[in-house]
Amino acid sequence: RYNQKYNSYSHDDYSINITAAFYSLTNIVSGNFIDSAGTVAIDSYGSNDHSEINGNYITHCGDGMRLLQSDALAVNNLIEDSVSSGIRSVEGTADIAYNTIVRSGGDGIELAQSDTSRVLNNILFENGGFGLKVDASPSARAGYNDSYKNTSGKFNGAYISLGGNRAV
Repeated sequence: RYNQKYNSYSHDDYSINITAAFYSLTNIVSGNFIDSAGTVAIDSYGSNDHSEINGNYITHCGDGMRLLQSDALAVNNLIEDSVSSGIRSVEGTADIAYNTIVRSGGDGIELAQSDTSRVLNNILFENGGFGLKVDASPSARAGYNDSYKNTSGKFNGAYISLGGNRAV
């Protein structure tokens, strides 16, 4: 079990990097302040791990979070002023809920080939791309997200709606 809690990071390419092990792990990343990470603030990679990422404050980074081929739970995080996407999930299973993503240069949340992912109850505000972008993930489910003033639009792509998505 990997547990990263209550730390402050800045000026690294990858502030917190979680990679797959040869056995199943539960990785917990909680309560961190990450400022000015170059490429990505929290990077979870690998199909054998389960990552719980919660309660982090991420600002001025490349991607706020990248969940690549990962089984991840991302909840209650504040991500602001990222250069690229706030949260990017690629080829994995992610539950992304109760996050606030503000002023990312790209999409607030981006799912790519993440069919079983769920995106629920997030606030997506003033992002440079879409609030929520779903690409090649037709079985992904989304609901009860609030999307405001995103440059490219509120929601994009095919997903199974759970209802309640608001574009204000």
